[in-house]
Amino acid sequence: AAADMGFLSAMTLVSLAFYVGRLGFYYDDYSLLGRMDASEDRSLLGYYNAVKEGYGERPVAAFGFATLYRLFGLDPLGYHLANAAMLVAVALILYLVLRELRLPRLVSVAVPLVYLTLPHYATARFWAELVNANLSIALFLVSLYAGLRAVRAPSYARAGWLALVTLAITATMFTYELVVPLFLLNAVLVWWTGRRAEQRGAWLVIAAILGTLVVAGAVKAAIVAEGGQNGYEIGLESGVPHHLAYLVSGMIKLNLGTYLLALPYVLWWIVENRFSALDAAVAAAIGLAAFLYLRRLGDRDRSAFAATTT
Repeated sequence: AAADMGFLSAMTLVSLAFYVGRLGFYYDDYSLLGRMDASEDRSLLGYYNAVKEGYGERPVAAFGFATLYRLFGLDPLGYHLANAAMLVAVALILYLVLRELRLPRLVSVAVPLVYLTLPHYATARFWAELVNANLSIALFLVSLYAGLRAVRAPSYARAGWLALVTLAITATMFTYELVVPLFLLNAVLVWWTGRRAEQRGAWLVIAAILGTLVVAGAVKAAIVAEGGQNGYEIGLESGVPHHLAYLVSGMIKLNLGTYLLALPYVLWWIVENRFSALDAAVAAAIGLAAFLYLRRLGDRDRSAFAATTT
C-alpha cells in the first residue's frame, strides 16, 4: 500500500509541477477574493463573513476559501498548491476505497491514476476556487471508506466509523452538491460488501448513510427555500426533466464529442497553438512510468491468482 500510494502521489505531483507556478486566478476567484480584500475585519471570521454570501448555502466551502485567503492573501501559488494536495488526497482515498472493496491491486492503482489524468475536468486542476469541489469529492470518498470499514469493524470501533460517515456526508452537503447523488451508491456498496461477508452491521451503516443524507438535505433545502441560494439554485429552475436533459447532453458533448469524435482536432490544436517540448517530455515520462508500474502489478496479480487456483 505504501508503494502504491507513493506512486500515485508522485504521478499527480509530477503532472502538476511544471505548470502550477504559472497559474493565476480565474472567473469567480476575483469576486470572492474581492469580497475578502474589502473586508474591514481582517480575522478569519471576518473573511468568512465577507465571502459566505458568494458561496450561498456552502459554509464549509466559504470557510475553506477564507482560510486560504488568510494564509496566502492574493498570491495564487498557495491556492494551487492546496488544490494539488487535495488532488493527491482524492487519489489516495480512492485507492484505499478500492482496496477495501477487495479489488485487485492493479485495478486499485489504475482507476485513481486514470481519474487524475483524464482531461475531461481539467478545470479542477487550474481553477483555484474549485479546491472546494475537490474537497467535496475527498469527503465523499472518506464517507465511503468509513462506511466500508464500519461493516467489518468490531462493535466497539463501529461507532467511531459511523460518526465519521455522518460527519463526512454532512460536510459534503455544505461544501458542494456535486457528489450528493453518489451517496446512494455508498449505500449499495455497503450492502454488497456486508452481504458478501455476511456482516449484519451493514444495515446499521446504510441507515446512517440514508438518515444523514435525508436530515442534512432537508436542512439545506429548508435554508435555500427561506431565501438562501447555492450556485445553481439547486439546479432545477426549469424543472427536473430539463435539468436532467442538460446534464445528459453535456455528458454526450464532452465525452462523445470533444474527447472522441473531435479528438484529432483537439490534438492538432494543442500542437499548433500550445505545444511545449517540456510538456511532451513530462507526459511521455509519466506514461512510461505508469505503464511499467501497472505492468509489474499485473504480473504479480496473475501470479497470485495462479497460486491460489493450483
